[in-house]
Amino acid sequence: MQFFFVFLFGVSIGSFLNVLIDRLPRGESVLVGWSHCDFCKKTLRWYELIPMVSWIIQGGCCRRCRRRLSLQYPLIEFATGIGFMFLFQLSRIYLTSLSLNLQFPFFSPETFFGNLSVGFIRPFNKASRTL
Repeated sequence: MQFFFVFLFGVSIGSFLNVLIDRLPRGESVLVGWSHCDFCKKTLRWYELIPMVSWIIQGGCCRRCRRRLSLQYPLIEFATGIGFMFLFQLSRIYLTSLSLNLQFPFFSPETFFGNLSVGFIRPFNKASRTL
């Protein structure tokens, strides 16, 4: 369930990124004014602004002029949602490993990674140059 909400949050951020990508090069305001169709310039209603869902329901077309909308909009929203889920999972893994190290301090990076740390980390350590 957490992943679903993280995905929704990411998709919402992706929708805002689409607004930035669309408006900034044209010099339009990002904070003022409603979104509109690029072709017929009609203002979009609230139910036409639901990230990914409205694009799919409308078949990738404007409801009024029926011109094709760019596939960029749902792809950026979807990619941002997946990216947020990935970062959320990474943060959970990091926090879990951090809590394990706090609960069991004998789990040091050297015991966790074994010979890998001995072979690669120690030669770059100033204290180990005396070996």
